[in-house]
Amino acid sequence: MTTLLLVLLLLTLAPLAVARRGPTVPVAFMEAALCVHSGWHYKAARNWPERRALGRQYGRGPDYWQGTVAFYRTVDVPDSRAGGSGEGAWNNVNSLYGGGLQFMLGTWNRAVALSGGVLRYARSHADISRMSWAEQVYGAYMIVSQDGGSWREWPTTGPACGLR
Repeated sequence: MTTLLLVLLLLTLAPLAVARRGPTVPVAFMEAALCVHSGWHYKAARNWPERRALGRQYGRGPDYWQGTVAFYRTVDVPDSRAGGSGEGAWNNVNSLYGGGLQFMLGTWNRAVALSGGVLRYARSHADISRMSWAEQVYGAYMIVSQDGGSWREWPTTGPACGLR
């Protein structure tokens, strides 16, 4: 009886533990942000039958998890298309941008201000590149939400992924 209660408690709390690893965004936004990041389209699986079907279809497990939702890489945006190769590694840093969504410092700190304390301010592009992928996606969510759903901050990769 005690073992059964422990198993039920773990099954109930397990999704909460996964969801607390970082801020979460709507599933459709996550699919879009992963495309901008990587140059690949993603599809979400919200339950076990969907995960099993996508795993069989693409021959591998999910690339990302957000809470109990798994995200599978599906179709590559051709590199020949402007922005088709995505923004780069999550820890990417250069003289103008930082992170896997290539934030400018001012844009990142605007996202922080909009986040109500969820995100941390950055003093350099390297600081942005040290943020988790979930924090970077949440930062993009803050910016796109403020911009009325526009991906204008990502003028090349956004359109390559079919975003306005």
